[in-house]
Amino acid sequence: MRKEISNIKYQIITIIISVVSLFLLPLGVNAWCDKTGCYFDDGVCKDERTTYHECGSECCSPSQTCRGCGCDNPCPTAQPTVPPTVPPTVPPTVPPTVPPTVPPTVPPTVPPTVPPTVQPTDPNCLPGGSFCKEDEVCCSNVCGDNYKCGGTGPTNTPTPTGGLTPTVTPIPPTVNPSCICKTDNTCKMNSCTFDKFSAPITYSDPIKCSLLASLFSTDPSSGDKTAWCQRAKRTKGDADGNGVVNDSDYYLYVGAANGGQIPPTVNPDFNGDGEVGASDRAIIIKSLTK
Repeated sequence: MRKEISNIKYQIITIIISVVSLFLLPLGVNAWCDKTGCYFDDGVCKDERTTYHECGSECCSPSQTCRGCGCDNPCPTAQPTVPPTVPPTVPPTVPPTVPPTVPPTVPPTVPPTVPPTVQPTDPNCLPGGSFCKEDEVCCSNVCGDNYKCGGTGPTNTPTPTGGLTPTVTPIPPTVNPSCICKTDNTCKMNSCTFDKFSAPITYSDPIKCSLLASLFSTDPSSGDKTAWCQRAKRTKGDADGNGVVNDSDYYLYVGAANGGQIPPTVNPDFNGDGEVGASDRAIIIKSLTK
């Protein structure tokens, strides 16, 4: 019996809730607030634990404020419409027109006009030859070619055409017979005279008159050695003893310095130290290039 009475009460409560819900829905008010457990009673949002207040279709807690769009939810403020920024139109940069560079006109170079050489008139100039008159100045230097000067004077020696230039034979210097090669293979210095270079070229003292026998095709005699002492220009590069220092003396030095054999009359030991070496080369090079 009690069970039936409880069932009847439950059904009655369910019916009442359904009727109330049907009555409130047309008014646009929710009977229950989601997630809060609150409900409306006589138009007041209530809860068994906390008093809520109505905010449209929401129930707000005491700590919330009802705003236009809900609890603590203000409506957004309309933002002013800002027109888009349009960059100003910049006209394109046009480079300035540069006229082409025209090179300056250079007039052609005209060589100066050289007047023809006029031969001077001289009463002493007569046609023919190159006879000289005074001071050994040829007439061709004064009157031009194919003329000769009047009067008397020495005749020029004609220049040979082609062939070899005649060799000038030097006059040998006077030799002191007391200048000899002594038994110790040194020149007798108080009797022998040598033409030497000044410093920094240095010489042996006394000047020697001996060399290695392997340098000669035959052994030099005592007369050959004395002749070496009597050459005044030996100390300046006169290897063959003709009184002149030239390329022939240099070739004789090169042959001896490189192990070749030389005649016994030749001596390329120019500094007199008894050897053929770099010091002798310095002496003959100085003579040939001065």
